[in-house]
Amino acid sequence: VAHEVSNLSYEDGLRMLAEEDFVKGRAVMRRLAPLNMASKTPQGNAKAHLWVAQDLLAGKPFNFLSVCPLEAAGGKRLTSPVQLAKGDLTARCQRHLESAIALDPELVDATVLLAEVLLAQSRRNEAIEVMHQSIAARAQIELSIALANLLAYAGDDLGLEETSWHALATLGREVTGGKRGDLGVRMDYILYALVLKQNDLAESAVGKFERDFGEGDEGKEMVKSLQVSQWYFK
Repeated sequence: VAHEVSNLSYEDGLRMLAEEDFVKGRAVMRRLAPLNMASKTPQGNAKAHLWVAQDLLAGKPFNFLSVCPLEAAGGKRLTSPVQLAKGDLTARCQRHLESAIALDPELVDATVLLAEVLLAQSRRNEAIEVMHQSIAARAQIELSIALANLLAYAGDDLGLEETSWHALATLGREVTGGKRGDLGVRMDYILYALVLKQNDLAESAVGKFERDFGEGDEGKEMVKSLQVSQWYFK
């Protein structure tokens, strides 16, 4: 099998899986998603890393950050609907997802699943930081709804507040200085204000964002997305 799949692409792997040739399809994905213990530099195909992580987690009800937390948790006790114990399987899933994000930072599904994997280990604040990093790096405002849902789950609220105030102060200096024109940093500043429930500050920042970036169809769409996010956080 290893010989037969040695030159096949990610698309070939998807085709084999669609044809229910799971042995060869899975072998293609695992070949394209190596975890090199000797190197810290991620290697391979980002989508294959995501596929392998999803395969390792198969049968568990992930994708819950896209759902209202009360519905996902099944009651008022807002804990992760999935629980993962620390161990080799969890560590491998996490490394595959981290590799996927490093290789393709725009792979939003990998960011959301990594946040869910961290939350499932009772590491909510680390999951929130993963979201912020992707938003700041790639202006991925589409992550804001998952971020808001993530905040609803139980975690170290005092620790989150302390780190969020520090981040907000740092970003505040950046958005009035050298990074005023950086879309991702501006969005992340607004979202930190919303995390801290500083709604007036967030509203003012959205207004400034609209003045700076609200021209044209793309700019108007970004402003609309931020306004929707602001409403959803409230």
